[in-house]
Amino acid sequence: MTGMFNPASPQAAAISDLFIAVLWVCAVIFVIVASIITYAVVRSLRERARGEEPPDAVENENGWLEVTWTAIPLAIVAGIFVLSFRATHLSDPPPDGPPDVIVRGHQWWWEIQYPGTGVITANEMHIPVGKKLHLQIESADVVHDFWVPALSRKIDMIPGRENHLVFEVERTGRYVGACAEFCGDQHAWMRIEVVVHPQAEYDAWLTAQRLPADPPEDESARAGLAFYVGETCDRCHTLRGPPTDAPPIQIGPDLTHFASRRLFGAGVLENNRANVVAWLKDPHAFKEGCHMPNFQLSNQDAADLAAYLEGLR
Repeated sequence: MTGMFNPASPQAAAISDLFIAVLWVCAVIFVIVASIITYAVVRSLRERARGEEPPDAVENENGWLEVTWTAIPLAIVAGIFVLSFRATHLSDPPPDGPPDVIVRGHQWWWEIQYPGTGVITANEMHIPVGKKLHLQIESADVVHDFWVPALSRKIDMIPGRENHLVFEVERTGRYVGACAEFCGDQHAWMRIEVVVHPQAEYDAWLTAQRLPADPPEDESARAGLAFYVGETCDRCHTLRGPPTDAPPIQIGPDLTHFASRRLFGAGVLENNRANVVAWLKDPHAFKEGCHMPNFQLSNQDAADLAAYLEGLR
């Protein structure tokens, strides 16, 4: 996992450079002001100890000094304005062409679509390195905010409105992001990972994601699929491919390649069979208030369903 605030794109680097420049300006101002105040206090205390009265300010007017302490702050503000304007231009280039990825925020998970491919994932965005990408940003319910600090600026996700974001990642790796706008009870557990691949590796991933859901491989997984089809799972989740092939449902995450994801629940749990069983038994024990009901599954039903889901590579 890469450092959250270590910029990996020119867009994030522009924001980071602005922050560092302003931080240095503020540090220098702080040192100068603190030094002047310290000098003035020490001098005043020494003069009082000698019984001297402080001089009358009116008798010590200095026009050049007044001009100087007015001009310097103006120059500093003007310099910061220029740096901020430059950073805004570099960190937010205009989109060129249709979106490469559509990111849609839900309470409390992320839906990621790859237009023209039929691929839909949840809570993990996979992209190629070294390619300028156009993201279309949307919300399915309330106001969210997409933010991956190492890659881009924050951008609001407004219901009924499309926003757009462009960035180009320079290094492969995993980059952590989150919703940066309070969106309800589980706002803190609305995490996202951006996985950046070499182009050939990304192409292989996309090819694999286009395939339909894998058939169950053992008796427990077959029982899990039967449970999935026979109960209400397909009312909220999509499995692309037989026997549940149907148009995408956007209530809950697409599960076609569920087992290929490192985490689930938007980052709340590592994706392994034991955690999936525990989640199916009581999702609210891990993510209180989430929209997945507690179906009071038996141990056997939860184990079978987990066996099936963990086979969906």
